[in-house]
Amino acid sequence: MSRLDPTRLLPDLQRLAGRLLEGVQPPPIAVLRQRLDPPVLLDVEAATHEEVRRALDGVTPRRLAVGVGSRGIADIGRIVRAVVGTVRDLGFDPFVVPAMGSHGAATAEGQADLLAGYGIDRGLIRATMDTAVIGEVDGIPVHVDREVVEAGAVFVVNRVKPHTSFRGPVESGLAKMAAVGLGKQGGARNMHSRGPAGLRQLIPLAARLLADRGLLVGGLAIIENQRDQTARLRGLRASEVGGDAEAALLDGARALMPRLPFDDLDVLVIDRIG
Repeated sequence: MSRLDPTRLLPDLQRLAGRLLEGVQPPPIAVLRQRLDPPVLLDVEAATHEEVRRALDGVTPRRLAVGVGSRGIADIGRIVRAVVGTVRDLGFDPFVVPAMGSHGAATAEGQADLLAGYGIDRGLIRATMDTAVIGEVDGIPVHVDREVVEAGAVFVVNRVKPHTSFRGPVESGLAKMAAVGLGKQGGARNMHSRGPAGLRQLIPLAARLLADRGLLVGGLAIIENQRDQTARLRGLRASEVGGDAEAALLDGARALMPRLPFDDLDVLVIDRIG
């Protein structure tokens, strides 16, 4: 089937604009095509092995929870399997915990089902909605998945990207998973109690608390391109989560987001949007 040449539509579009404007001379109309050539990570498994090893260099092997969220990340099943295999090779004893706040119908079974649907081995998943309070940040109790607290260590895996409700040096990513996702329903409710503006302050503080208590041992950050493909993986040590290193990754993720190729627009007509 041949592709339609959009320039052939210009006369029709001009006539339509003329009718809509009731005889007023319409402005010039042009058809523009945005061509994207984003970076794509070709060997996801190899990059995962390298970055996980770098993030956990010097960390004593032990029982280790791997925190995984509910967002539709492109290669999440492959990445988590590679994370589990790598930490096992390093001498850790891994299992997977849902780190998604109240998602998955706020039930342990619902959260486990979500992860299993991503291709994660159901036998590796330890799901509970029970939490323990490990301290406070700015007067807000910080809840952590009880399986994580009992294991004594967690490695989080999440996509870094801009948040839809607030702007700050650190938005959606590893720190948010540590602060909100691992807190289950109660922890997520506490972190959101001060609204979107409060998240900007509370998320880095709570992530630092987990690291200071020795629970958070590191994380793997995923950056996707404009086509929702994995563009980059970066392992962060516990001391880097929620700090300048994660902030730099957010800047990189923002630069790869799809955008309109205009600085100023008077009217935008959208035919389809994802």
